[in-house]
Amino acid sequence: PPALQDKGSGKGNKGDGKGGKYTTQPGWKLVGADPSTKVPLCKGFNSSAGCSTMQCRKAHRCDIQLPNGNACASWTHNRAQHTGPKVET
Repeated sequence: PPALQDKGSGKGNKGDGKGGKYTTQPGWKLVGADPSTKVPLCKGFNSSAGCSTMQCRKAHRCDIQLPNGNACASWTHNRAQHTGPKVET
């Protein structure tokens, strides 16, 4: 099955009501859930600010989509530190 694409909060950067990607790197495809557990990937963990949710129940794994369609899903880095292959839009 195709990877889920993270649509963010449903608001564009300027609050225009248009859906937008929650990303710090334009042009990178993102995955919305951990491929092994189907647990949603944490947007906060993958942002430059980091996750501030106490006892966050989302997966703290890299959400960059790899060429094979899966998420990177590494525990060792987030989206901002991803240096491996990725799918560009």
